[in-house]
Formats: sequence, structure tokens, C-alpha cells
Amino acid sequence: MNDIKQVLTTAFKAEPPVRIDRAQLIKNGRRRLLRRRMATTGGTVLAAVVVGTTVFVGVGQPEQLQPGAPPPTPPTPSTSSSRPTTSPSPRPPLSAGVAQQFTKVLAESRIVPAELALRAPTESGRALQFEPERNHYEAAADLVDRHGNEGTLYVMVADSRRNDARPTCAAPNTCVQREFGGRSVQLTTVPFSSRGEVLLIAHTRLPNGTQVYAMTSNVSTNAVEQHGKAKSPPTTPHHLVTLDQLGQIVGLAELKL
Repeated sequence: MNDIKQVLTTAFKAEPPVRIDRAQLIKNGRRRLLRRRMATTGGTVLAAVVVGTTVFVGVGQPEQLQPGAPPPTPPTPSTSSSRPTTSPSPRPPLSAGVAQQFTKVLAESRIVPAELALRAPTESGRALQFEPERNHYEAAADLVDRHGNEGTLYVMVADSRRNDARPTCAAPNTCVQREFGGRSVQLTTVPFSSRGEVLLIAHTRLPNGTQVYAMTSNVSTNAVEQHGKAKSPPTTPHHLVTLDQLGQIVGLAELKL
């Protein structure tokens, strides 16, 4: 018994101290809040980033993924000649340099109204500064006008071959298709909650598989953190960025992988 106690004591003494980075926890929590709002509009890419095995369909209704069927039996090799199949070429790894270029392009476009103040949605983040996040680039900010009205802006550049973030057009959502910068863009209005939050979304998918997604809400990220997802009343009586301006953002030629 004494031998066992000695072994346990030695093992626990060797454990390194647990360190918790409070600032990083807050940053990660606020990012998850922001992404969950994006995910419930019908696209799956952001839901996959946040909740792993849950895909959100329609507006606010989570659906658990079902176990997949057994893999099909591989076909018997044929002796006749066949054309080789080609898989999509792999993307280069995400880089800080590309993120900086995207930030520069968005800033120099001057699409976001200059009279709006930009506030970083996380304590350690930067407003509308693109950052590489797993398999996509994203930029976000809370928008504040001179009257103190607040909203949210989120922009993402990603690979649609992994997951398609295009919102559903099923009711109560409404969609129109327009062209911006030579790109076909879906503009979607999403009544998000019974409290009055409405999301405006622009989404385009390019021939090379790049998808560009821009969203604005009439509820700020700060309010969502305080009240919870789909429970926050509007923090502005009107959207601070229009559907047209979102379309112009996703139509920027330089925003592509």
C-alpha cells in the first residue's frame, strides 16, 4: 500500500501547473457566438467549424448528423482502358500574408461607410482585419453610427469544396440573384429571431471553388454575448450596411483563393 501511495504522489507532483489564458477564452467564446449566428442561416461551413457534428438547417433548428452508410464495395478493376479521374488540386496553406492582402483590399474599396466606427468583436481581435481560421479567412466588426446604433459585419473567404456556406432560400428567407463585379451573387434576407433580429447576406461561389460570404445584422456581437443567441433585441432600427454594399464586398475581384 505504501508503494502505491508513493507512486501516485510522485506522478501528481510531476504534473505541470494548469495555465488558463483568460483573454484567449474570451476571444474564443465571442468568436463562437459570432459563428453560430452565421451557421443558422443554412450554410454548413461555419457550423462545422463551431460544433463539429451538428449541421444547422433552415433557421435555428439543429439537426444531428446520422451515421453514414457502410462504404460501397470497391469496383473490380477493369481490363479495358479508362480515363483517369482527377481530383481537385489542393489549396495552398492559409497564410498571414493573404489575410493582410484581403484586409487591404476591403479597406481600400471604401464600401463600408466611412462615418461608421468599427469595433473589434473580440478583446484581442482587430476590427475588419482578416485572419486565417482553420480552412477559411474571416474578418468581423461591430459597426456603430453617430447616433450610437450598433450592428455587426462579418466577411469570409473559404473553399466551397469543403462546405457550402450559401444560405437556404426556403421560407421565411427571401433571395434575389444579382451581379457584382462580374460575379453572380445571391442576396438573402433572413428573419433570424422572434425578437426582431434580421440578417442580410451576400454569397457567391467562383468557378475555382472559392466562396465569398458577407453578412450584416441589426444586432451587435456585444449584445449577443450579453443576451444569448436569437434572444437579443435589435441594437439599431436599420441595418448599417445594405444588401447592395454586401454584394459589392463579395464582388471584389481580389477576394479569392
